[in-house]
Amino acid sequence: MTPTLLKNNQEIFLIQKGHVIEINGMTKNIEDLEAMMKFMLKQQNSYLNEDDIEHTMSHVLGKENSAVVLIKTNWLFSFSVEITM
Repeated sequence: MTPTLLKNNQEIFLIQKGHVIEINGMTKNIEDLEAMMKFMLKQQNSYLNEDDIEHTMSHVLGKENSAVVLIKTNWLFSFSVEITM
């Protein structure tokens, strides 16, 4: 292995490691947002139990044509909130 190739491999490794750290941070942020939304749903709708809240969240997040988008892949996390009337 040449010094140039070794240096390139080290740079690639550092970039990949930084990317993993960034994605992990974004994952934590999304989990925190989901927890906050569940908390708000529970406060505003005290009659809902945990199963109702989970069902509501999965229903809203699963809507294809809604304003809510939750894409979980290894590379992209996107989240927005739907307001229904």
